[in-house]
Amino acid sequence: MPVSEARKASMKKYNQSISLESKRQYAMTRLFVRLKSGTQKVIQKNTLTKFPWTEAEKEYLKNFLPSDSMRARQRLIEPEPEIDFETLLHCSKVKEYLDTRTNYTPSRLSSGQIRDRTMENDASQVSVLCRIFNTEDFRKIFDETPNNLLSKLKSYVIPKGYKNAGSTYKDSSLKSKIKILFVLMKEYPPASEYIKQKTNHDFKQYYTDLERISSDLQQSSETSTIQKAEANLTNQDDILHNLKELFRLVSILDKKKNHSLSDNLNHLLSLFYTYGTFKKTIDPDNVALIPRLALDKIKIETQKNAVFQGDGKYYNSSTGRLYLKGRDSGKQGGLYEYNFIMTKFVKDEIKRSLQLFPRDYLFGTYTSATIGRNITKLINKHLETKLVKTNTDIRHLYETVYKILKVNGNTLSNAMGHSPMMGKSTYKQSLIDEYDDDKRQLIVDFFKSLSK
Repeated sequence: MPVSEARKASMKKYNQSISLESKRQYAMTRLFVRLKSGTQKVIQKNTLTKFPWTEAEKEYLKNFLPSDSMRARQRLIEPEPEIDFETLLHCSKVKEYLDTRTNYTPSRLSSGQIRDRTMENDASQVSVLCRIFNTEDFRKIFDETPNNLLSKLKSYVIPKGYKNAGSTYKDSSLKSKIKILFVLMKEYPPASEYIKQKTNHDFKQYYTDLERISSDLQQSSETSTIQKAEANLTNQDDILHNLKELFRLVSILDKKKNHSLSDNLNHLLSLFYTYGTFKKTIDPDNVALIPRLALDKIKIETQKNAVFQGDGKYYNSSTGRLYLKGRDSGKQGGLYEYNFIMTKFVKDEIKRSLQLFPRDYLFGTYTSATIGRNITKLINKHLETKLVKTNTDIRHLYETVYKILKVNGNTLSNAMGHSPMMGKSTYKQSLIDEYDDDKRQLIVDFFKSLSK
């Protein structure tokens, strides 16, 4: 179908409106997608200098540089070196790899770096797995069929001297242990090659069976969460009290916001967990962002006409637009996307913050871990809350509040950054007075009192 002149003009206008940085980021992301999918096999040498890659990304891209013909022929002639499975799959070696992740491949579709805490946790899970199977040889774990492996994991009783001694592992914990096998098969060549060469498993079927088991454990874990929530009923009075306390944190931290950068950032963090959750005006129907830990590395953009595309985190200080798109670090899912204009009150506070403490990133050097620790510390230090202690608790609270207020399901799902089914099954708290309209009106009135 021929493109009309009007369409051409519209496309030209759109392309002119996109900032150079946005175009560059889009091109970089497209290249990574082609390489990871296998639709592109090699890159030109100048690609390494053409774009502002991170050092980790450059190292990854070097794998796709074309080799000279002589080296290519040598690779065809020379036999592959024999893998020393006994050494490389010793539990200590597997643990060493997971504690460094030397073969971790950065992805522009998710987090470019893996957190130290994730590596430490993964290495710790290896120690647990080797203890469960009473071996220092990880090959024995891979030798097990997926069903036998699951059976041994479920029947294992935690010995004395360890946390929860005398009990078995919960399904959520078992899923974390299965995850280690996926990490090794994806990243650690000795693991995948051992399964393919030395076991009786069909690698594809082995992988598929583990995926099924992992999925079953996830569903079972979510069911347990629902049952726990149903067994711990709360009421709208408690919900409203905790909501008021959360907003009270802003006024508490406001008194010290000019003392230091850290005080200022903590005040800003409290805003993002309260007034910063709305687009343009404070109204439950305008909820746009339920707080999450992915508020780190939000780059400040000053150009009013800047257009944001693809994965990235930006705040336009000229327009008040917040743009977040990506995937939570260390998660298979965890996709999120937000793009909205913040309320005038929050925009003005951010403006004063940047004037007082100029910086390139909205939350400075704060990482997602820092944000999680700080919001927990601030809540427990300053507030009297029963239901809210952590970032996750806040998400549970907001999900419940907006369901009480009957906010549109898709609006709430987008603000939470998960599917409607996830909110229904995991986040919403159980209330003994869910349908009390008089108490519901009190929550409505509280939001009306917040107009700023």
